[in-house]
Amino acid sequence: MSAGSRPLRVLMAEDSPEDAEFIERELRHVGYNVHPRRVDSAQDMARALREGPWDLVLSDYRIPGFGGQEALRLVRESGRDLPFILVSGAIGEEAAVALMKAGAHDYVSKENLTRLGAVVARELREARLRRERREALAALEASRRGLERAQALARIGSWEWDLSKPFQVWTPELFRIFALDPASAPPDYDRFIAMVHPADRPAVLAAIETLIAAGLPQELEYRITDAQGEAHHLHERAELDPDGTGHPARLRGTIQDITERVRMEVLLQDLGRLSAKGKLAAYLAHEINNPLAGIRNAFELVARAVPEDHPHAHYAALIRREIERIADLIRTLYQVYRPPVREEQEVPLAQAFEDLIRLLEPKCLALGVRLEPDLPTPGLSVRLNEGLLRQVLFNLAINALDASPQGETVLLRAEAQPGATVISVLDGGSGIPPELAEQIFEPGFTTKRDSDQAGLGLGLATCRNLVRAMGGTLTFTAGRGGRGTEFMIRLPRVEKEGTLPGERGA
Repeated sequence: MSAGSRPLRVLMAEDSPEDAEFIERELRHVGYNVHPRRVDSAQDMARALREGPWDLVLSDYRIPGFGGQEALRLVRESGRDLPFILVSGAIGEEAAVALMKAGAHDYVSKENLTRLGAVVARELREARLRRERREALAALEASRRGLERAQALARIGSWEWDLSKPFQVWTPELFRIFALDPASAPPDYDRFIAMVHPADRPAVLAAIETLIAAGLPQELEYRITDAQGEAHHLHERAELDPDGTGHPARLRGTIQDITERVRMEVLLQDLGRLSAKGKLAAYLAHEINNPLAGIRNAFELVARAVPEDHPHAHYAALIRREIERIADLIRTLYQVYRPPVREEQEVPLAQAFEDLIRLLEPKCLALGVRLEPDLPTPGLSVRLNEGLLRQVLFNLAINALDASPQGETVLLRAEAQPGATVISVLDGGSGIPPELAEQIFEPGFTTKRDSDQAGLGLGLATCRNLVRAMGGTLTFTAGRGGRGTEFMIRLPRVEKEGTLPGERGA
């Protein structure tokens, strides 16, 4: 590309039109297609800097009421990275050095303009290189932010360890997983091992030893306790880079927080115990698949922003594999345990209560607890999926029986209220402690884990999801008179034409 193949937009701070013409002629002589604008005051120069894109600034040193120092100050204040070349008559060496220190790129004497073409070519080239460097750094920063967003979405962080140095390099997501201050250094080896669950430390230490000694990639799951005392399940992949002589030089890997996945797997195992046909497992698999699809789509958008030559680009593939691994688990579960489709139907609550009492009679006899119906609205029924309702009632009744001391009574109650049918299960136990009230519906929570009554540990979470699927709500409160706990299912009612209020809920 020749020098004159595109316009050279030159801003000249020059009070002499004749000198400006000489300068322009010299630039044209060496092949530049010059588009100049001459200014001779600070106001004109400030306006010119605002109005147009410029490739170059040429400035005289002495201009009445103005000058090279003021011109340079205005260019710097504009924030533009423009080559600034002083083109002036004889000036003192001290003045020239001061301007160069202030940011001027070169000085050309008006008595020797033959240097101007070469100086302009060099400074334009340097300006282009600076611009390309800034653009490359901006692209790298955008890629870094994109990678961080992708890692945050997948709850996965990456690390590198140069074995010649005593510290590692962590991405921000790792600091969040370990609940550490991102402004601090990553934990040293001893602190990291101390955070690993004691039962998992031998496996972690063996994996590190194998990785370094044999150079074999490692993959394992283990537990940690973060800096805030919270437990996490982690999945880690690590690999080794040897130096030119084949000796271990650098370790790198990814760590994903799979705590929620582990909880989900526990949930799915427990659901299998709850129902041989796995109806609830399929329901939850379907519900989990929706937000997982959103995470996958968001990650793909972020991953596209990470260029292939980014030093951490290969972690995107690792993140994608982990997302697909979870998706495969959900997809398989749903296909295996997908329940048959059932239409909504009229469910007489008196019959539902009677069936439940008959089903739980052996347990009632074993515990010495009675299960009795209370139907202040005779003939009350609801229209919904009967299987879901019976599953919820079964779970709540089992919990109520387990919570009630021998000789107590568990009441099954249903009544019509304005716009709703309310079904409740009231036990005769000691109630739910206030400190546990906020955890009672969390998946995995149970107060019976170590007792002979240990159940699923997530029946209430499942019940609430099923009630929501039926368009209702599940809440609890202290029992009447402050005794026991009452769980209430509130379902919307639609009055049928010709039905007297209180006779039948739909």
